[in-house]
Amino acid sequence: MRPVGWLTLFSDSKSEEILEAILQEVRMQIGIDFREYNRNTLKRRLARRMALAACNHLEEYLDFLKTTPSEGIALAQEFTIKVSRFFRDKEVFEFLKEKILPGLFRQAKRDFGLIRIWSIGCARGEEPYSLAILIQELKEALLLEEIVCRIFATDIDQQALDSARKGVFGPEALKDVSPEIIEKYFIPLSGPKPLFQVRPEIQKMVDFLHHDVTSPQTTSPPPGIYHEYQLILCRYLLIYCSQTLKGRVLKKLYRALAPEGFLVLGKAESVCPELGDFFELIDKEAQIYRKRGQNEG
Repeated sequence: MRPVGWLTLFSDSKSEEILEAILQEVRMQIGIDFREYNRNTLKRRLARRMALAACNHLEEYLDFLKTTPSEGIALAQEFTIKVSRFFRDKEVFEFLKEKILPGLFRQAKRDFGLIRIWSIGCARGEEPYSLAILIQELKEALLLEEIVCRIFATDIDQQALDSARKGVFGPEALKDVSPEIIEKYFIPLSGPKPLFQVRPEIQKMVDFLHHDVTSPQTTSPPPGIYHEYQLILCRYLLIYCSQTLKGRVLKKLYRALAPEGFLVLGKAESVCPELGDFFELIDKEAQIYRKRGQNEG
């Protein structure tokens, strides 16, 4: 059976009504609300999931979704495809290493010796573990081992979080990592495939939590963890959001940042123009911003 293209699937007015029913069913099954995500992205990925389920019509797929307990999770994972690797966008990590983190280290040394970082949409942990390695390297280079760094990493995909906590990765995730860093911070595992586990001293720097920053029902950071972060990374999440949702998420991140804290977005993302009073662009190529003022709005 040949898959139906997403433009054909959504060529009539009734299709939008069925899409709403599908998204509502996903929300009821697993508690994640995708209704304010970018509609064209959802439609493309729904069409791909329908092809895998051998469904050619939206009504047929809605029935399949309602009668197949595992399909809600599978569709949500399709909507939030995990594409990541260690030190993705190396220039971003270089900017953090050269321009941002040394200042945070100096500030932490003056204050309470603690740096707080939030990695949003952490997938299987590549980004927060990369940050942990970068910070450990800087602590050694600057002779600041007394500085404590807590990285809180969140995602809506519980399976991805479970994988992240194990800290086991294949060669593809490590293709941008030097052999020296792999040898220093990863343990080779025996088995039929080459696998590497993040060393315990790096793993203990990261706490993984289930949290949906896009939901209007959630607080800015997850309950029970720090509320003022010196650095927040929210990369490649806003491209999935409608303009309304994007603005709401950015306001949450503004409130979660410490005064003059830094926000890192994905390469194809930017702060909404109407939020220019909230964030100052520090580096356009790396899409790094600094918080302006206090928690207003």
